[in-house]
Amino acid sequence: MDSLISQSLISSSNSAANQALLASQRDMHIAAKAGKLDEKTLAKIDEASKEYEAVFLTEMLNHMFKDISFDPMNGDKSAAQDIYKQHLVKEYASMLTENGGVGLAQDIRSQLIEIQSAAYKGE
Repeated sequence: MDSLISQSLISSSNSAANQALLASQRDMHIAAKAGKLDEKTLAKIDEASKEYEAVFLTEMLNHMFKDISFDPMNGDKSAAQDIYKQHLVKEYASMLTENGGVGLAQDIRSQLIEIQSAAYKGE
């Protein structure tokens, strides 16, 4: 039984090491492609990827805050409270994105760099 556990732990640590190696290789590949793009394009890619992650997080947070009332005294729902909640959730999502987010922006950035570098080859 102990040998099975040991083999399982070794296997999972090897798997984690392989995944880290693949991620490192992918990052180097993306960095090489990003080096071929101009600074203006990279800035636009960074901005677009962060904006997309913020939109995604806004949608997620909207579902989280859907049933939360901001008026504990009477629980009534007004249009002003809905507007306030929308702005608050949007700001939460923006702050989350600016502080690292959930990692979606990095993946989107990688994909956009792939697309843009392929477009530059086609010119």
